[in-house]
This record gives sequence, C-alpha cells and structure tokens, in this order.
Amino acid sequence: TEEELTKAKKFLVGSEPLRMESLSQRLGRAFNEYYYERPVGYSTDQLKKLESVTLEAMNAFITSHKELSKLTFSIVTHKGAGTP
Repeated sequence: TEEELTKAKKFLVGSEPLRMESLSQRLGRAFNEYYYERPVGYSTDQLKKLESVTLEAMNAFITSHKELSKLTFSIVTHKGAGTP
C-alpha cells in the first residue's frame, strides 16, 4: 500500500545516519564504492533515488519477479511454551 511504501522509505532514509555512525562504517562504505567501481557518494545518490519510487513502480517490479512469491519467513524466539 502507499502507507507501507511511505513507511519503508522513511525508515531507510531515517536510519541512514546510523549506518554511517562510526569511522569503520564510513570507511567500509567508501571501500565498497571503490571496490565495485562506483562513484564517490553512490550510496547517498541511491537514497535520493529511493525517495522518488512510486507505488506503481514498486508493484511492477514485484510483479516482474515471480521468485518473490516463493519467499517464506520464520521468526525464532527463546520463549518457551509456558513462558508468558
């Protein structure tokens, strides 16, 4: 839905400062951009592009990738059957 897409975009853009918090994280990103022969600032540019993604474009992408319908997810917790 439009609401889900908006929340996902806000999360990705809003959590960017946490992904660049430490020197190690910044150096890791710089190394990856260099290693994969991407221009400096590639990750930042991708975030800017993300902001313009529309619900229609996202749904078209999902529809074009049939393998996505085969994904399954599991959640494992430490709670036992008798634990509240």
